Amino acid sequence: MKPCFKKGDKSHLSNCRPISVLTGFSEVFELFIFRRLKCHLVSCNILANEHFSFHDSVSTESTIFKLIKSIFSAWNSKEYIMGLFCDLTKAFDSV
Repeated sequence: MKPCFKKGDKSHLSNCRPISVLTGFSEVFELFIFRRLKCHLVSCNILANEHFSFHDSVSTESTIFKLIKSIFSAWNSKEYIMGLFCDLTKAFDSV
């Protein structure tokens, strides 16, 4: 682990985040496991269509398009629309 400065006062340790320096073998192994897991999830039809990040044929634009389409559909039907937005800026500082 190697500390990497984020922002703020450099003398405070809380303003640094740990960076893991991985070997080439672990990177290749991680990619191998990811591909096997993804293949299993797709072949067994475990993933829902809403899991956009795991499907090769969709992108961030597809996700945004589906969200906007759902909002306008609910708006046209005079249904209530609610959104919950989370700021995850500091989410991984405690991991």
